[in-house]
Amino acid sequence: MADERIERLADILVDYSTRIRDGDEVQLFTAAPLGLPLMRACYRRVIERGAHVTMHIGFEDERELFFKHASDAQLKHFPDLLYQETKRATAYIRIDAEQNSRTLGAIDPAKLTLWSKTIEPIFTERINNTRWVCTKIPTGGVALEAGMSLSDYEDFYYGACLLDWHEEAKKMQRIADRLDAAKTVRVVAKDTDLTVSIAGRPAIACCGQHNMPDGEIYTAPVETESNGHVRFTYPARSGGRDVEDIFLKFERGRVVEARASKGQETLDKQLATDDDAKLIGEFAFGVNYSVTKFTQNMLFDEKIGGTMHIAVGRGYADSGSRSQSAIHWDIVKDLRDDGQVYADGQLVLEKGRWLV
Repeated sequence: MADERIERLADILVDYSTRIRDGDEVQLFTAAPLGLPLMRACYRRVIERGAHVTMHIGFEDERELFFKHASDAQLKHFPDLLYQETKRATAYIRIDAEQNSRTLGAIDPAKLTLWSKTIEPIFTERINNTRWVCTKIPTGGVALEAGMSLSDYEDFYYGACLLDWHEEAKKMQRIADRLDAAKTVRVVAKDTDLTVSIAGRPAIACCGQHNMPDGEIYTAPVETESNGHVRFTYPARSGGRDVEDIFLKFERGRVVEARASKGQETLDKQLATDDDAKLIGEFAFGVNYSVTKFTQNMLFDEKIGGTMHIAVGRGYADSGSRSQSAIHWDIVKDLRDDGQVYADGQLVLEKGRWLV
């Protein structure tokens, strides 16, 4: 029997997130066959709305095979046919359905960096010119990594996605408005005291339009005005490699000290990607309080209610970021035990709960 939650989620993705309408050119992707039930539900709705669809269906080890065997010339080239299609698209829905998040663990990081530089302009064009949304559906592999049974993970996933996003948007906008009014934000917690300037940089409330689940508020620090240090609670992952117990120190906007108890080499390579890789491109807070635990899946983990995260490297144009790095690497700090956030010296968050 089909899970009716799939149908409800398809309604959100098509009618709320991407607002599909008559005449749209829609790219519909699933990265593996396990994503087909949700893809089918989305496809039917897109057709019913009068749009035109191009579908792409991947397979489980597609990316692993590509990176194992691709030459430098292939890593530097984005397929022309797909690029022309991407330029014409008005909407994009991606459904990831990976079983193993570590399939790239043995790949040379230099290959991943080279490909990141190739797709960065395509990625930027897509986020600026299409109505897009991405989700990662429950699979046995990701449930195992999260320490849950598949049925429990499905409950967790749909509980985080099937919200009244119109109501969530109202709550988030109150926080975004308070941050918009501030010139500086300071985060204080164990081994953490970081101050960033966000003067003139808008705070963006993410309410289900682009990620599902969603629930974060992000902005971009002024590139020369981040000072202090932060020790992150949770590991970050790059190419299937975990980097744990990350400590970063910032002076005048740039990382000047970077340590990790595991994965130091990966951390160093990430920060050496290009000139802007040591900047904070994104400065954000997780505000989806239906996401309560770390699952080793950044789509969820950066949304945990009561957390903050930064992304070193590339920022988003709508937040005023000027960082043009090829990487955008998210790292999460939990503020629920002892965290405090100050906006222009006024306490606005304590122990993970907003006071605005």
